[in-house]
Amino acid sequence: MSIVVSRSHKLNYPWVQFRSEPDDYDVDAGVDDRARRLLNKLMSLARRHGHRGPRAEYAKKLEGRQGLGTEEFQRAIAALVRLGVVRESGDMLFLDEEWDQHRYDGKGREGMPSYAERRDVWDPVVEAVFEAVG
Repeated sequence: MSIVVSRSHKLNYPWVQFRSEPDDYDVDAGVDDRARRLLNKLMSLARRHGHRGPRAEYAKKLEGRQGLGTEEFQRAIAALVRLGVVRESGDMLFLDEEWDQHRYDGKGREGMPSYAERRDVWDPVVEAVFEAVG
């Protein structure tokens, strides 16, 4: 069990032993890092459930693993739906096949496609999420 908080956030005992720092991302100045974190988490968590069909993730699982509040999260998902990046079906968010071709490793591991390599595709999406949440 861990609590993911920024380095600047102070935790009191006994919670300090559960501290986990957020992943460091190469975030451009002026772009809300929460929008980028949402997209990175979507990339990391989306799976082919049952090994067929489009990649998908439970909305509530994604909501609990990123830095947006409930209302902000709903606006961010609505922006992703408007852009056609994801579609909602019940409790699931499905990554569109066209966008799946440009998928990158949300954890930034070496040897995997990175955000920087796919920046031209994903920057407008991050901007749209930022505007929806902002």
